[in-house]
Amino acid sequence: MQDNKTHCFALMGYPGAGKSYGAQIIGDHFGVEPLTIGDIVREEAAKALPEDAGSDRIGEWVTNQLEEDETAIISLLIERIDNTDDDYAVIDSVRTIADINKLSHHFDEFNLIHIKALPEVRLERLQDRGRDGEEDFTMEDLETRDAREDEWGVAQIIEDDYPDKEVGNNIPDAFEEKLIGVVDGLAFSN
Repeated sequence: MQDNKTHCFALMGYPGAGKSYGAQIIGDHFGVEPLTIGDIVREEAAKALPEDAGSDRIGEWVTNQLEEDETAIISLLIERIDNTDDDYAVIDSVRTIADINKLSHHFDEFNLIHIKALPEVRLERLQDRGRDGEEDFTMEDLETRDAREDEWGVAQIIEDDYPDKEVGNNIPDAFEEKLIGVVDGLAFSN
C-alpha cells in the first residue's frame, strides 16, 4: 500500500442518480476539485474514437478497455490524485469491484457512497442535463444504460454490500445536507 494520507471518497450509482452533483458538493465542502471517471473515459475515448462517437460507441470502448485491463482507467485517476497535495479526493463515479479494490488498497482512508434515485427521477435528469443524445432518452434507453452499468459491475457492488453508506437523492433540497452529514461522519469518525 502506498503511504498516502489522502482520504478518498468515491461515489457510485446508476446514471442520473446525482453522482456528479454529489461529487461537487463534497468537493466544495473539502475545497478540492472532484475527479470524474466519466471525464477521463471521454478524454481517452476521444483519442481512440472518431469525433462524432456517441455514448454507445464510448460504452463499447470502455467495455473493451476493461476487458484488456480492468483497472486501466482508475489507475489514470489515482495518478492524478497522487500528483496533488490535497488531503481529500472525490471520485465520481466508481463502476467496478476492481476499481474499489484498487482504491481501497491504495488509500489509507477510502469510503464508497452509493447515490440512489428512482428511475423516473433519473430519466428526467438525463433528459435535462444537456448531453448529446440524452434529451430524447426514454425509459427503455435508461434500462439499456443501466444494464450496461450492471455488466461493468454496479449491481454486484450493491449486492455485495461494498458501499459504506447510501444517500437517497429523489428530493434535491434534502440531498446536500444528508450527503454532507454522511461525509463528515465518515471523515471525522477516526
